[in-house]
Amino acid sequence: MDWGLERALERLWGLEFEPATPMVSRLSRPKGFIVAERRIKASPRGPYAVYLVGKEGHTTLRVARELSRLLGGEVRFLGLKDSNAVTYQYMFVRAGRDPPTVVEGRGFKAWLVGYREKPPALGGHLWNNFRLDVEIVEGDPDGLCSAAKGLVVPGLYGPQRFGVDRPNTHLVGLLLKLAGYGLIVAEYRYRYPLQGSYSGGYEERALREVRAAGDPLRVLKGLPASIAVEALQSYIWNRMVSTVYRLRDPPLVYERETGALCPERGTAWASRLPSRRLYWSRGDWARLLRRILSGEALSPWILPARAPMRPVGVEPCRLACRVLDPARARLWVSLPRGLYATMVVRALSYVEWLGGLGGMD
Repeated sequence: MDWGLERALERLWGLEFEPATPMVSRLSRPKGFIVAERRIKASPRGPYAVYLVGKEGHTTLRVARELSRLLGGEVRFLGLKDSNAVTYQYMFVRAGRDPPTVVEGRGFKAWLVGYREKPPALGGHLWNNFRLDVEIVEGDPDGLCSAAKGLVVPGLYGPQRFGVDRPNTHLVGLLLKLAGYGLIVAEYRYRYPLQGSYSGGYEERALREVRAAGDPLRVLKGLPASIAVEALQSYIWNRMVSTVYRLRDPPLVYERETGALCPERGTAWASRLPSRRLYWSRGDWARLLRRILSGEALSPWILPARAPMRPVGVEPCRLACRVLDPARARLWVSLPRGLYATMVVRALSYVEWLGGLGGMD
């Protein structure tokens, strides 16, 4: 089978590194991708009702809006969860007295687990627990499980951030900064195999304007500048991490070693995301940023002034693997918030992305 298109897609994301095995795998979706936030503490009383919400085939934002409508109060949550998966997450509802113990809606069910005086901040959870069913397209599942022992997972941005179905904010940012008329027009008029339909939002408006007027600069109209900057920053980060990543070894270039914030505390090697301050700094990580930008012919002035830390690599917590049959394996893994479970599979094998991952949150 020809995997040229799959590899080209990874290069567009900035993912260029060898996995632990030459195998090719596919993530089973949605029921083969289960994610649950770590258990949180709840009290017998408080103004916020705490619900554990299970959903499948819907975004966190859509479920939160419906839960708010059904209960008549504002809803907060800790983080977004993939729509093309089975997910369990906590939502905090400022509802009236005696909220129902179970709430059901389209594509979700919510169970009352207690109360809180105030909800945690967005991104306030420490880790997520995953169960992944991996289909082996080429290779042996025993080899996949053997390679999982002692694995270091690269802190790359995966397709859960970039998306496989269009539109793709990562490509928007890259093409806008390169400012190539031909590239922008070709990208927006090209339709990828198995590309899903999409409507709504600023990107769809920009797409319509580009197609109608033939002017690639129309894509800027109504596009928040932060989207393009963050998308390009993600691409540069992926290029940097792909450069330093060495399988089974701690990252060779990083700025700080810390705990991985998981129940069985592993190690995380962290560095700053690309920024102008990092560009003018000293050290191996700053030199790597300057090298990547120079190779991409990009100016440091397109980057934000400052940026936070992110793991370059992490020893996953509670990683286990079991062979289900000659063509399937199952992985259990706990990862710090912000890391992508898809990168665990990608660190073990090449991944068939197209056709298996759509509808990203």
